[in-house]
Amino acid sequence: MCVTQLTGCIDGGMIDPLTPRISVQKFPKGRDITQARLREGKETMKALVKYASGVGNIDVREMPEPSPGEGEVKVEVKYCGICGTDIHIYHDHYKNNPPVIIGHECSGQVVEVGPGVDSVKVGDRVTVIPAAYTCGRCRYCLEGHVFLCEERLSFGSGLNGAFAKYAIAREKNIRHLPDNVSYKAGALSEPLACCVKAVSFLTGVSAGDVVLVTGPGPIGLLTAQVAKAAGNQNSHLCPFHPCFSDQS
Repeated sequence: MCVTQLTGCIDGGMIDPLTPRISVQKFPKGRDITQARLREGKETMKALVKYASGVGNIDVREMPEPSPGEGEVKVEVKYCGICGTDIHIYHDHYKNNPPVIIGHECSGQVVEVGPGVDSVKVGDRVTVIPAAYTCGRCRYCLEGHVFLCEERLSFGSGLNGAFAKYAIAREKNIRHLPDNVSYKAGALSEPLACCVKAVSFLTGVSAGDVVLVTGPGPIGLLTAQVAKAAGNQNSHLCPFHPCFSDQS
């Protein structure tokens, strides 16, 4: 059994490793949901913003503090991890919708809820599923594979994300953190979900399998731990990078 680290793990699902990642894919012209959903309040906050297309074009800027709309939740961000996707956004190799606040691997505390929200309350400790907007009509959405929706706008690339003091998320994208999970650990929920899907759903690793994980980065290390938690005691981490070519 071979579990391979895939770059570009986002939204709790694995991106097809055969899909080209070189060309820049932009969101449909005329779609400016990011700005439409940034409801300006009276206060501002510092945020890390991809302010224009092209390599780089990322800066810490003052942004209006957002307010939740109907069915939305405002989260005070406690931790936000730097994902490989954020590096791809910096180099403009991953689709993005500037100007947009980046960052999606986050945890935080709910500080405000919008009208119609009933499963989340102020004070809740939460993390966020990054699939911020999906069409709800395509085959993938109807089959529950929302991360493959062609109209998907992701938290932190298509819509404003979590490299800021506050972030807005839809109620249905909020997941509560157990009391025994810290905010720091909670920020790893999304990358861990990618690994759980790879090991438990896509490959079905079980006790007795020999598991090879290529690439001992954060995703690779988490994948090895998930395989071990599944009962596997024979996992191997293999460097798979030009920097490690002499050791492979």
